[in-house]
Amino acid sequence: MGNSKCIQMETKHLIHNVHLLLVLAFMSLWGLDVWSQTVPVTYSYNDGVITMTIFKERDSLKLDSICVSVGHDYKELDRLTQLGLPQPTTTGWILDESNQDVYRLHKEISKLNSAGKKVHSIWDIDLEDTEIKTTKLIATYGVNEVKRDAIKQIEKGLLFEFRNGKKARKVVLSGNFNDWTTSSANVSYNQFLEKWTANVELNPGKYWYKYIVDGKWTLDPDNKLKEYDAQGNENNICYKTNYQFELKGYLNAKRVYVAGNFNNWREKELRLQRMKTGWFLPIYLREGTYTYKFIVDNEWIIDPDNTQTRDDGSGNLNSVISIGDTIFFSLMGYKEAQEVFIAGDFNDWRYGELKMNRTEKGWRLPYVLPPGNHRYKFIINGSWTADPDNPVTEGTDEFINSVKVVEPNHTFYLKGYINAQEVFASGSFNGWSESGYRMEKTSDGWKLDVYLYPGKVLYKFKVDGTWIIDSENPLYENNEYGTGNSILWIE
Repeated sequence: MGNSKCIQMETKHLIHNVHLLLVLAFMSLWGLDVWSQTVPVTYSYNDGVITMTIFKERDSLKLDSICVSVGHDYKELDRLTQLGLPQPTTTGWILDESNQDVYRLHKEISKLNSAGKKVHSIWDIDLEDTEIKTTKLIATYGVNEVKRDAIKQIEKGLLFEFRNGKKARKVVLSGNFNDWTTSSANVSYNQFLEKWTANVELNPGKYWYKYIVDGKWTLDPDNKLKEYDAQGNENNICYKTNYQFELKGYLNAKRVYVAGNFNNWREKELRLQRMKTGWFLPIYLREGTYTYKFIVDNEWIIDPDNTQTRDDGSGNLNSVISIGDTIFFSLMGYKEAQEVFIAGDFNDWRYGELKMNRTEKGWRLPYVLPPGNHRYKFIINGSWTADPDNPVTEGTDEFINSVKVVEPNHTFYLKGYINAQEVFASGSFNGWSESGYRMEKTSDGWKLDVYLYPGKVLYKFKVDGTWIIDSENPLYENNEYGTGNSILWIE
């Protein structure tokens, strides 16, 4: 079970609030007025059970922010209230009480999870281990590992088959693709074949799911792939594939694998299946440009049916495929240059691999990249240089890299500070880079278009060397320095 909207790790907030309660208790002993302000969320612990109390705000936006900060959706809590309490939530808590003032929920602490390890007291929860991000669902590649055709690829999605429910009265397929529904409308039973089936329309990608068999959440026994979500629940993984590797011939080979930059060239990870005319492997590949080779009985070969090849800059020839829309890197001028290459984090900064094409106005290279913020540089006659026409950079002095933003989904704005010399944005989206991403000056402040992964994003601005939070954003949380970080939630 999981939650596609509220994916931050609940135990992090649990630890923070328990620490807060301990501090408040000690302050009370010294006679200090600790309740001069209302605490929006409190926790209590008794006999292995954590109780969470969320104090309701009349303002729905504030209430939503409070609930989201602890991994809940107030609309879901209101819907469950109408069904009659107690009711289980999609995050694994039990909603016991809901009135005009509070929501009150509980969860057995033994069911909380830290990096897959069961915990038995609140002090067993490791804060660092439980920092699970939404990027777990943004996979570069993936291959299904199922038995008995538990998952079949169909034209517009996946066909799920569950064979362990012959005596079940009701089976539900629930996953992040249907908002963890508990409705049975998506599953039907075939008495002749003695299996439950469900057709689900899905775009290519990675998904989490489970079955609910007569009210009990159940892992798919025919699927080897499993993973813990942000709430510590174990789910099955499945992929809607969008590409198939094929190698014709080599019928006498014993084993054939494929390896490439998408799996860090691990040579014995992705094994092809035998077919009448050769070998094949259905796979999900995220948007991007990939180099690969086949390994036939330990011999590395390029794909004989793929005319697209590329030297990696070290004399090794690899086959190339691209998934997604093409973008263009352009460098104006430099007509007298003998050769121009481009390198970035998308090709492990390999010099000599991506050679640009000469044009009437300069140099150009078509390339496919996934949505994101990609660092790069041009290499002009052996000299590394940032893109002179791209204002978005990261780093300082000779260590400046340009940043190519593909499919930006958010714009940072900082109003005012017109007299500032330079302003940067930095946060969890770029590993809290000390230099940050350089922002562009506008008529009334500064702006930056970026791509942010779904989930919780922490950030700050850096104005002429001074870090500040976003004064226009009311959502923030404290940090280890006591200076706070602004918060965004990206759907």
